[in-house]
Amino acid sequence: MQQLERKPASPTRGAYEWFARDRATLFVRTAGVIFGITGIAKILSASGGVKVLKIEDPIFQMKFGTLLVAAGIAELFLCFCCLLFRKSKLPAALVAFAATNLLAYRVLLWRIGWKMPCMCLGTFTDAIHMSPYTADLIIKIALIYLLIGSYGVLIKHFWRVLWFLGISIGDNSNLIHFVRIGWRLGGFCLRGSRFSSIISMHP
Repeated sequence: MQQLERKPASPTRGAYEWFARDRATLFVRTAGVIFGITGIAKILSASGGVKVLKIEDPIFQMKFGTLLVAAGIAELFLCFCCLLFRKSKLPAALVAFAATNLLAYRVLLWRIGWKMPCMCLGTFTDAIHMSPYTADLIIKIALIYLLIGSYGVLIKHFWRVLWFLGISIGDNSNLIHFVRIGWRLGGFCLRGSRFSSIISMHP
């Protein structure tokens, strides 16, 4: 019997499997591209001598130039994680953590009445002749995409874990019991954080 020869996988097929094997993988790879672009833009912007880089950030109380370098390095690290990790769970968790912190940063800027557009791309927008407000709008859209995509991947994985453990969504008793456990753990963590803040205020 003649054996059938296996055709070698084409480079196009291999690239597709790496980039868009499923929706979670597609999101993680595109998030890596976003963080790569913003990270490089931050580091390149911080190397300039623009006066705005010497202004102190109102939240972190450090110069914008220093903050851009630190944020750029962190985003490049996220870029490598998203592009190199084969599984999507850990990169999605890192993206969710970073996007949540970016959202909190923007909320704090809004609370203190900060009117200037966010310096998320540094002075890179001047080099490509883009309005800071247009760049700020693009970053907001990207942030929404990162938040929805990362938490969507994590929630999907969460339900898969529940299914693996034998907890059916249709079984209300088991689901309610699980929610109660999560609620108690959340309350315990909140009380612990309040206690630690009280201890730090009263040395």
